[in-house]
Amino acid sequence: CGVFCNQRAVCKGISLAAKWLLDRVEIPSGLMEGRVPEEKSHTASEPPDRQNNHAWNIVKINHCWSYMDVTMDMGAGQKDSTCISYDYFLRSEANMSKYLQFDSPGVFCDREMYSYFVQNKVIFAREEVLLKFIHYCKQKRIRRLYFQVEGGLAMRPPDEIRRMISRCIFSGYQWRYNPHLKIYDFELL
Repeated sequence: CGVFCNQRAVCKGISLAAKWLLDRVEIPSGLMEGRVPEEKSHTASEPPDRQNNHAWNIVKINHCWSYMDVTMDMGAGQKDSTCISYDYFLRSEANMSKYLQFDSPGVFCDREMYSYFVQNKVIFAREEVLLKFIHYCKQKRIRRLYFQVEGGLAMRPPDEIRRMISRCIFSGYQWRYNPHLKIYDFELL
């Protein structure tokens, strides 16, 4: 009953609820279990024997297996934010293993063609392309700048990217950075 009746659960309950919903619409899925390494743990308040255990889902969409971690996306948003996060939605094994330790499920999960960042073309490797995106968002009055960096931009310190964004936008903002996947999320106030 957990998530649906009590509106609360830990990662395994959330993942089981996601699987139940996926089953209802006949999307093949499974439950994955592993561990979050000590330095990346988000479960410090859990009892020691349960610390670092984590559960998420594996999902098959159009013949392509991917991972989705609803729990992490629920907790990834900023406090008091109404934004939904897709940091861990339909991601590859390579990206999930950046923050989780787990045994491979025996299926091929190397594609991210359905991830939010690929679908919305918001993965940037060069500063000039990122700045074009920022100026486009500013011109269209888009209130959320949500993107992933790779290549040379991924090597830069997060505060350097934040300062670059700050020079382009003149309103206040809240921001968060996902160090595992190099994702930035700016919510303009």
